[in-house]
Amino acid sequence: SAAELEPETREVRTALQLRFPRREFRPYTALQVGRHGTQWIIGFAMDWQPSPVWRKLDIVPEVALGVGGGKSSKMVAVNLQYRVPLVLDRERYWVGPVASAGLGLVFQGGVDAVLNLLYGATVQVRRSRKPINLFIAHQGVDFFQTSRFIVGISLGQDGPYPRPR
Repeated sequence: SAAELEPETREVRTALQLRFPRREFRPYTALQVGRHGTQWIIGFAMDWQPSPVWRKLDIVPEVALGVGGGKSSKMVAVNLQYRVPLVLDRERYWVGPVASAGLGLVFQGGVDAVLNLLYGATVQVRRSRKPINLFIAHQGVDFFQTSRFIVGISLGQDGPYPRPR
């Protein structure tokens, strides 16, 4: 039939329509390369609350520990995150783009104040009552003088988000 010959359709919906998690806790691991050395990073970020000044931006505190490549490193940061309101909705997954910028401190044999930029996405890879949300991103520490390639899990604080009818 003609319906069988039509290409697969892709639908873009807003994150609100899909009830995508807005508040989340993101434990992650990363590979770091650049000015602050090559290190294995373990950290977490938490999408805490909307900014009191810019309502479309969320405040996201972050803590990370790096090991390897000489001295260990620690970073604490506060980021402003923008979640793109459109989400690519496919049969077996969702993709929700995200970008952030923030200020932090890196402790590694001294203290460096850094400007961090991040772009990435939350990808929901299983449609069920308990979905799995992966977080994948590229973070530029100190305005991309150091790069972190991040993979983590995004845990919504409000529980699972079933597919709307």
